[in-house]
Amino acid sequence: MGRHLEFERDDAVLKAMEIFWEKGYESTSLEDLLNGMGLSKSSFYNSFGSKDVIFKECLNKYVFVIENNIAELYQVAPSGREFITGIFDDIIHESKILNQKMGCFIMNSAMEFAQRDDEIAEIIKKAMSKIENAFLVAVEKSISEGDIDKNQDSNQIAQYLLCSFNGIKVMVKSGAEQDSLDNIYTLIISSVFSKK
Repeated sequence: MGRHLEFERDDAVLKAMEIFWEKGYESTSLEDLLNGMGLSKSSFYNSFGSKDVIFKECLNKYVFVIENNIAELYQVAPSGREFITGIFDDIIHESKILNQKMGCFIMNSAMEFAQRDDEIAEIIKKAMSKIENAFLVAVEKSISEGDIDKNQDSNQIAQYLLCSFNGIKVMVKSGAEQDSLDNIYTLIISSVFSKK
C-alpha cells in the first residue's frame, strides 16, 4: 500500500508541475491545482499543506528529471561533442515537433520570483550548477578527443553553453521563429567547436 500511495503522490506532483509550468505560480489557482491533480481540497492540504509547498516540490521534481535526462544522454553519447550537440538538438527538436512554448520550468520560475524566495533561488542555483558541470565534463572530454582547441578555457565554454541553453529555452517560450532558433544553434555549435 505504501508504494502505491507514493506512486499516486508522484503522479499528482507531475500533474501539478505541468500546470505551474504552463501558467506560472501567481496565475495558478487552487482550483486549477485541484482539478488538474484530481484531488479534493482536504486531500490537497493533507498531502501538501499549501500551494507554496507543492510548487517547490514540483520544482525539485523537474530538476531531478532534468538531471536524469542529462545523465542518460551522457551515457549514450559516443563523444563529448555528441553530448553537447544532443542537448541542443533536443531543445530544437521539441520546438519543431511539439511546438512547445512553455520554455524551461526552472528559468520561468527564476524570472517570476526567484529573487523573492531564498529557497527557490537555492533550488535554481543548484540546478544551474549541475547543468553547467555536465557541460564542463563534456567540454573537457571534447578537448581530450580533439574536438575543442586545448588552449580554450573549459570553464568559460561550459558557462557559455549554460547561458546559451537557457537563452534558447527563453526564445522558445517567447515564440521565436524556427529559422532564428536554427541559426542560433548553428552559431553556438560552430563557435564552441571551431579550432583556432
